[in-house]
Amino acid sequence: MNTTFEGGCLCGVNRDRISGNPLSVYACHCIDCQRRTGSAFALSMLARSASMELTSGQPVAYRAALSDGRTKVANVQGLWHASMGDATE
Repeated sequence: MNTTFEGGCLCGVNRDRISGNPLSVYACHCIDCQRRTGSAFALSMLARSASMELTSGQPVAYRAALSDGRTKVANVQGLWHASMGDATE
């Protein structure tokens, strides 16, 4: 089954589309996600980058140093910095 997910930031400036089934959906409890969301966790959906399409707006680069020395790199949307793609270096 091929599924399409459409979403974006709350202010409506950025919109995106993911085609295909997600590889995983999970709740991340790392310190960076807790700080970024102001919650105990952040819900995330893992998908192939080739299936992701930005339909409007422009993402902003975000980098965070993790406690184990790695760097988390993300593209975030709009004023509220809703994540639309992460990687760890």
